[in-house]
Amino acid sequence: MEKMKCKMLMILGLLMALSWMTGCNQCGRHQQEVVRIPNERFFSGMKPYLQQGYEVLMVPKGRSMLPTIQDNADLVTLKAPDKVSVGDVVLAEIDTGHYVMHRIMKIHGDQVVLKGDHNKGVEHTTLHQIVAKMVDLQPGMGQEQSVRQAFTADEKAHYRVNPNIRLDSLRHEEVILVDTVVKRVDMQHLLAFNEAAKLIWKGVSHESFTLTDMVDILMQNYEVETAVAQKDCAQLLVNWAQYGLVETMDRGAIHP
Repeated sequence: MEKMKCKMLMILGLLMALSWMTGCNQCGRHQQEVVRIPNERFFSGMKPYLQQGYEVLMVPKGRSMLPTIQDNADLVTLKAPDKVSVGDVVLAEIDTGHYVMHRIMKIHGDQVVLKGDHNKGVEHTTLHQIVAKMVDLQPGMGQEQSVRQAFTADEKAHYRVNPNIRLDSLRHEEVILVDTVVKRVDMQHLLAFNEAAKLIWKGVSHESFTLTDMVDILMQNYEVETAVAQKDCAQLLVNWAQYGLVETMDRGAIHP
């Protein structure tokens, strides 16, 4: 395979998505990126998991549910509901591609009236259009507070991909973390894998690996200086570990 030429190789492709309200990606080397997913794409990507019985974690954005749910700060758990009642906070598709997470005010037959706690107006929907119900609310636990953990890449250590985690594609480079053991989907941390990161992930995902293995895969496919490859792979490994995608193997023990 001919090596790909890149003077400023951007392999830091595993980055947290802090927003899903607009549709553009900002890319940069060695900086925290934001992956922005359109509203309809975000929620339509969530629906299949809810229908399969998965819990979905997300950080709501907007002020319509103040003071109950704080904008871009609180961690919410959603599940497909067996039944709903007046007072429940639900996620509903009130029009094609238009979702709201508001409280049920009235139920009359199949007709449902919703209202944000901070809103004056109401929305009308049906029981069939209710996608999920909020089953847990953790104030202030959104995003960075709930994921980052101390980790340092070690050249001598052996690592493996977390066997409980599956990465599903949302669109283009974006992926979703799916915990297949507890049946939980983490949509508060949408991640982006660029081509270099995908290449490395594919090369190490079936066996134990070292930081040197990652560097070798990168240098076999890209024209990049050794020092640059080592630095970028170390940072990529740190990112992966901090999001629980890889684990350290040490004398048979696994350390997150």
